[in-house]
Parts: sequence; structure tokens; C-alpha cells
Amino acid sequence: MMGYCQTISISCFDIDVALPCGDTEPMKLKNLLFFAAVLVTASFFSAPSLALEFPPSWKVKKITTPHFEVIYNAEQQELGDLYARQLERAYSALSPIFAAQPEKTLVIINDKTDATNGYATRIPYPHIMTYPVLPGPQESLSEAGDWSLELLAHEYTHILTFEPATGVFRVLRGVLGSIASPNILLPNWWKEGLAVQVESMLEPKGGRLKSLYQDAAIRAMADDNSLQSYDVAQINEFIPSWPEGMRPYMFGSIFWSQAVEENGKEVMNNLNMRHSSRIPYFIDAPAEDLLKLDYEDFYQKALSTTNTMAQEQLKSLRATPTTEIHRLPLKAKYSSSPAISDDGKYLALITVDYKADRVIDIFIRDPKTKVISKKLQVEIKKEDEPLTPKDNNDGPPSGSIQKIAWFHKTPKLIYDQLRYLNRIERYSELYSYDLDTGKSKRLTTGLRGREPSVSPDDDKIVFVRLEGGRTRLAVYDLATGKAEILFSPPLQERISSPAYMNADTIIFALRNSQGEEGLWTYSLKDKTTAQVLTSFTQARFPSVTKNGLMFTASNNGVHNLYLANAGMTSAKPVTHVATMVSSSALDPQTDNLYATYMSSMGPMVVMIAADSWKKTPAALPQVDGLFAKRYQRTLVPAEMPTADETKFEVSDYSPWGYLWPRYWIPYIWTSPEGGIVIQAQTSGFDPLHRHSYDVLVDWNTYLKAFDWSVSYLNNTTNLPVQVTSAQTHSYLVERENLVKDTLAQVSALPDIWSLSEKLTLGLGWRYLERTVVSSPTTKRTGPFGSLIYKNFTQGGEQFTPQEGGGAYLMAVDYIAGKGLMNHSQFQTGGVYYFSTWLPKLHSIMARASVLYTPEKIAAIYGTQSASMDFDGSDLMSKFLARGYSTGQFIGRNMYNASLEYRLPIWDMYKGKGTWAFFARRLYAALTMDALSTDGFAYEIVNGTFAANAVTAHDIFMSYGFEGHLETSIGYEFPLNFVFGVYQGSNKKYTPDPTAGLAIQFGGF
Repeated sequence: MMGYCQTISISCFDIDVALPCGDTEPMKLKNLLFFAAVLVTASFFSAPSLALEFPPSWKVKKITTPHFEVIYNAEQQELGDLYARQLERAYSALSPIFAAQPEKTLVIINDKTDATNGYATRIPYPHIMTYPVLPGPQESLSEAGDWSLELLAHEYTHILTFEPATGVFRVLRGVLGSIASPNILLPNWWKEGLAVQVESMLEPKGGRLKSLYQDAAIRAMADDNSLQSYDVAQINEFIPSWPEGMRPYMFGSIFWSQAVEENGKEVMNNLNMRHSSRIPYFIDAPAEDLLKLDYEDFYQKALSTTNTMAQEQLKSLRATPTTEIHRLPLKAKYSSSPAISDDGKYLALITVDYKADRVIDIFIRDPKTKVISKKLQVEIKKEDEPLTPKDNNDGPPSGSIQKIAWFHKTPKLIYDQLRYLNRIERYSELYSYDLDTGKSKRLTTGLRGREPSVSPDDDKIVFVRLEGGRTRLAVYDLATGKAEILFSPPLQERISSPAYMNADTIIFALRNSQGEEGLWTYSLKDKTTAQVLTSFTQARFPSVTKNGLMFTASNNGVHNLYLANAGMTSAKPVTHVATMVSSSALDPQTDNLYATYMSSMGPMVVMIAADSWKKTPAALPQVDGLFAKRYQRTLVPAEMPTADETKFEVSDYSPWGYLWPRYWIPYIWTSPEGGIVIQAQTSGFDPLHRHSYDVLVDWNTYLKAFDWSVSYLNNTTNLPVQVTSAQTHSYLVERENLVKDTLAQVSALPDIWSLSEKLTLGLGWRYLERTVVSSPTTKRTGPFGSLIYKNFTQGGEQFTPQEGGGAYLMAVDYIAGKGLMNHSQFQTGGVYYFSTWLPKLHSIMARASVLYTPEKIAAIYGTQSASMDFDGSDLMSKFLARGYSTGQFIGRNMYNASLEYRLPIWDMYKGKGTWAFFARRLYAALTMDALSTDGFAYEIVNGTFAANAVTAHDIFMSYGFEGHLETSIGYEFPLNFVFGVYQGSNKKYTPDPTAGLAIQFGGF
């Protein structure tokens, strides 16, 4: 929400201070904060609170079933009906296993993005958010069977995990509401592993524990003896190395697969119920009772068993010599999707660097040596998402670029990329890149095109057109800019990797809802489809080469490359690998193969020499799925009756029934002055976030006063509007001298997306009132506005941004009127990052902030300095004077500049067993601050703080060193500890070095 003042707590010294501005009464320094409050537009319009789930223009419907409420776009009725049926199937399969179920679970089908994802929670009510686009062929989710059933069962497993509250938590839930859910605080690997276990038990095919992709990743790690190096603390975390966000899913499912194998499926509910009565974070006792080992030891047992099975498979596969592969000299972490131009001059591939930026690397062949060597790099920037909060989503999102392909007659590329259509919808679009001009061109907007390929005449693009739960084969005409649907399979059937075989025939892979995948052709002349090469299992990634059609299949239990004969009636293997290969390209000059290969460090493009792949034996060693024997029995019987749709009711969506408070959180703590503070907080929102609110009240026994704040956000139109009101109390010198501050404010966020994705505009009106004992009430009111520009990102291994910058301009005009204080204030600032020529991950940050008040007002209505950075965000209004005390400088005008050199110290990524604390990284910063103000600076004179008038010509410098420890607490919550040592240059105000500790939620 938009703030009205920044009251920063400062050290509680019992030292008298002389007041400026003609006041002679002494006061305690700790109470200076009321006069140093920032009465300017000093905070941003809160981005997370604006996270509208559906565009306001969508008409929304709701299907009510016996156990679910399904909210969906009214234009997707077929998808809504499917999900309603699948949810009741999931309930029938899971309710016999889990003892506690909510009476109703809310499910939102949110087709606003082409990134496959979803999440589940029970706060403030049990609900599931699904993004129903089908996963692409190169994702870890790519080998689903009945995709929607697996997705919904996975998320519903989370709901069933969170639902039970027994013992003392049964009483607490009756008092506190839905927030009393101890199992929501279990480790991520526990929760996600259980959900993967359930999705894998549903049907004969599908689920990640039966996925050959996951099998390949496990074998790759077992092959280099790294599988058992991932301890139970590490698998809970996102660590920017392979397998990154897959850790809780992969390793958690290994744990649960072993637990169910040894103890039966009843162990899932038994452990879940045992935790539902226990204090969070003390989790080992149920495991010791039911598994006979604590979680760490049982996990290591499961990992050892898995490693043994993987080593046996590796031995079986290597009974026949495997294909020799050659790694490319890439600096990238991961690489995929090789594509070679028709003349063999260029090789392009997608790489991911340490910053998590996706880049198209292009190699050019040396005409003398005939060797393909790196020539240039086309950078596809990681997308800035200023209006999207970091969701605790339930799965790794799909990659930003799925495929690249060459034009045939010109040195141009076609590729797809996820881009925002507006500040809510994010879809896959088609782009071209011209090597001659070095420029990219966006071809489509809102088309939702993925996996493009170019026609023989370079005039058309065949691609996969997406929508929720469905794919279509489509063609885009480059001359007219129009797209045409060629073929529409039923819901849940996935088309992937279409390519032109010739001017009349397109080949593509099609995966049906039973998990069967094969190759199909489409005749542009007859407008008919036909399946080809039907004897090949999970056939996909067709690639048309001069030697014939190449594709991948898993006939021997491993994804390998095959080469079809001219009539496409049979095919022979051209690789035999121990992990897997996927997308490929053939060099037309040398017949060398380039393929995406699963290594222990993740997917990478490798080269396979022609004399190697041409010697691949026709018969390959056979292996079964790594855990296949454990999943021969299913939870969903083939004869399960369909849901009774006569009990389904369709109605218009209404937000009102969801808005009443479902929980409240009590806080009790001792105030610095003495006494206690008793606080209660609640919030609520409807499922689409069209309406949301926050309420906080507290009682201070020392001041004998109530404080409160209320905020409401209306998101029903394209102009979000927020109304905020608050009241706070403090005191001057003695608690009888009570100070009451009151705020009323209305804010709006006009949509300026069409002007720039990097700009955010906020407008509003504010009323401020301050009442001080024995003094007149000060009142101010007027309009305010803010404009924010953000053009930097942070991802991958980065602990701070390394390039780009941002700026802001904020203003408020307190108007003249009877009883009103009249003045205006302006605040501006910016941040810039520089890392060119610096070592990897090193960065220089430069930041400036200015507060300007044209009128001559008292310094107490300006702002104050801060002794440390407490929020950890660089693009925020702050005035740092590290080495001095917080509030030591106050003024109506203030000028501040900071310079930091940031460098990595130690990547720890260490925890201890199931302790709810994980040390991630240690990094440091050398700091320098400069500050000046038109106001007052306070020095210590004989134990008191004396106010000295200063002007903007008086510059106060400081220098320091900071250590930043990045941690996770409670299995999920990021927390940074910042320890700093500083020295101010003006010994009159800070004679000795100072040390400080700040706790930040987040990064720099």
C-alpha cells in the first residue's frame, strides 16, 4: 500500500536532546522519529497488492461441484467443464488416502500466461491457482499422461496436506481461523515430493516418477557420483546450479517413493496427520516412529537405493558401447535447441548464462579450416517483470524460448519468446532475427505462438498455437501478417516441433491424453493428417535433414535419436546414450550431429561425429523406468465412473462471498518504552484479486492508545484504486505528551503499459493530521504523484543487479486552505549498476536521492537520515549516512549519494539436516555515503544531543564495510543479515567507528 510517512525506529538512548525551531524543552532522541517522519510521497505503490489475476474485461463463470468451485473465463466453457470433471476424479482417488478434506476447494483456471505453473494454499481459504497451458516437449513436465488430472491431483494433494489441524491446532484453528495450519510450514521437499508421488500413482502413464526425463537426470548424476551429494537441507532450496528449481520435486519424490514402497500408501496420511498436531520445524519424531529413521537418514537411504538402481541401469546400457559425445567450448551453464542453416555456414543454439539470461549463440564456419567457431552472440534479454510478484508457485516455469530455426534463403532466424501483452497477460510470441542487420523483429502480438519453423520458400511459418489446455497446428503468412489454424486436436493433446518436410507436408509430434506420443504428418493440399512410424515410443523432435527425417524415441527406455528411411516406414537408431537426447541438427557439410544431451550439470548441446553416429548398432540395450515396478497399481481404475454432472451448477462469478475475514494473526511484544503492544492483523481477497484489503489494530499499554490501519484495493477496472487510512500514537519526552498522527489517502495506478513496460505511474490525494498535546493540530492535504522507471533485473547466481538502472520522481502539493499547512515537496533519485570489466558477479552500485521543499518550512516536516539500509531495496527513497546515528540529520531539503563496490565472498548453500535455517551466500560491499541537508545535525555534547543548524554546503561523508549473509528460515522465507562497520568523516558528530546490524527480507 502507499505509505504516508516513514517512521524509522532509532536507538533507545536515554539522552536529552535540545530541540531546534525555537523549542527549548528537552526530549529523548528516540522520540525524534515523529518529527523526522517523511511527509512526502516516500513509498511506492505496492506492486504485489496489484496482482490482478484476470483482466477486468474477461467475463467470469463458476462451476460448483460437490467438492469444488471452479472459476474460469466464460469463453473457455469446455475447459471449465473438463477441469470440473477431473477435480471430482481427483477427489475420488485421493479422499480414501487422506483423512481430512475441506468441504469445498476453490480452483481458478487462469489462462493469462503461457508458462506452465500453478500453486495451492489454504490462506485465506483453500484454493488452487492453475495456469492450464500444456507444457512444452523440453520441460521436466513434458511426459505427462492425463495432464489436467495430474496437475489438479498434484495441487489438491497440497490442499489435503494443509487441511488437518489436530491436538492444540484444532483449538487454535477455531480461534485464529485458517492461518492455523502447521503442515503448510513443512519443508518444500516434503510437500512437493508427496504431490509428485501422488501424481505418479494415478494412472499407468504419466507422473514425474515415471518420467524418462527425470530418470535421465538421475542417471546423469549417478554417473558422475554426484547424486548422493545433495543432502536433505540442500534439496529444500533453490540453488542456482543444476537441478535448480527441480530439487524439491525430484529428490522429494525419491524420498516419498521409498517411503511408500516400504510402508504402503497409508504412510502418506499417517505422516501427514502426525505433523498436524506438532509444533512446526520440530519434525523428526513422526519419521522416527513411522519410518524407523529420522528424515535425514531415511532420505539418505532412499538416495542410496536410487543410486544403486541407476548404477545398474548404467551398467546394462553400457553393455553396448555408448555414443561418443564431444562438448562444445561454451561458457554457458545450459544449452539446447541446436539449429544449422541450410548451407551449413551457421550453427545457432540457445544458452543460459550465470545471470539466467537466455541468449542465442551463433557460430560461423571458418571457410579455410571448415571448423564451426564462435562468431557472434544475440542476446535475448531476461524479461523485466516489475508488476509481477515472486509467487511461491508450485512448479518450475517453462523456458522463455522453446525453439529457434533458420530461414532457408537468407541468414535469418525465427524464434519464440514469452512476452507481456499487458501488465497481466504474458504469452509466447514469434520473432525473427536478421544477421545482416543485427536486429530482431517482433512478428506477432497476442498470437500465442510456440516452436516455429520456416517453409521452403521462406514465406510462411508453421508453429504451435496455444490456449488453455489445448494446442493447434497453425501457419503464419509473413506477407500478410495473418495466421491460419490448420489442425485442432482435442483438449489435452499436445502438438510439438512442427516442421516442413516439403512445400506440401508438415510433420509434427502429437501426445494424446493417455501419454502416448508419436509422429504425424499434415497435408496442406488435402488438409488431412496421418500417423507415421507408429512402432516408435514417445516419438518427438522431428528434424528434416539432407539424410532424411531424424527424431527421438524411447524404444529402449531411453530417449535416443533415430533416422527414418526414405519411405518413413522404419528407422534406425543413430545414438545410444546413457541419459537422453532431445532436439538435434545435422551439419549438411560434415554429417556431424549436434544434439541436446542430458548431463549431470543439466542439458547441453554436444557434437556427435559422423563416423560415430553412423556406427550405432540397430539393437540397443533395454531398460525399464527407474521406478516403474513401484507404480504398476494405480489410484484411478480404468472403470472409474465419470462424475455426475447433473450435480454441477454454473453461475456468474461473484467476489462478495470470499471477502469476509477468515483468519487473524496475533502479535504480542514488549515496547522499548515499557509495557506491551498487543496487535491483531487480518486480510482478505476474492480469488481474482478484484477486491482486497488489509486491517491491523494494536493496543499499546504504555501509551494507553489504539493504533490502526485499513487498506482496500479495487481492481475491477483497468485503473486500480487503493484507499488507505491509519492512525498512530507516540509521545514527546513523557507519555502524557501524546502525539497522534492520522492519514487518509486514495491512490490510483493509471495503465501506461502502452508507453513503456518499464514505467509505473501513481496518482492520488492525501490528508495528514498531527495532534500534539498543548499544541495546535497541524493539517495538510493535497494531491501527489509518482513516476518510476525500472530497467534492471537480477537472477541466476547474481546477488545484486549488475547492469541497468532505475529512477523515480515523486511530488506532493499540500494546498492552501483554512487551517491547512501549505507547501509542496519533491523527491527524486535513481540507481545505476556497472559491471563491465569487473570480475564475475562483482558490481558497482551508484545511487542518489534528493528531497526538495521550495517553501521555508520547519525541518521536522522534511526527512531524516538513516544509519543503515533496512529494506534491502536499491530503488527506494532513502537517505543513508552510515557511520552516523539514525535521525542525526533532519531537514526540509536533503541530498544523498551512495557508492558501493559489491563482491562475492562465499557460496555456502549449507544447512544442518532438517533444521529450519539454511545459509546461502556471503557477500560484501565497500560503501561510501555523502549527505547534506538544510536543517539540523545533532552532536553529542556532555551526554546530550545538541542541534546545530547546517546548510546544503555542509557535506557529511562516511566510509564502511558490510558483510551480507543471505539465508532462508522456516524452509521458505528469505532473510538477510547485514553487519556493517563504518566511520564518519566528521569527528564532531561521530568521533568513533560505529557498528550496526540490519535484518532484511530479500537481497540488496
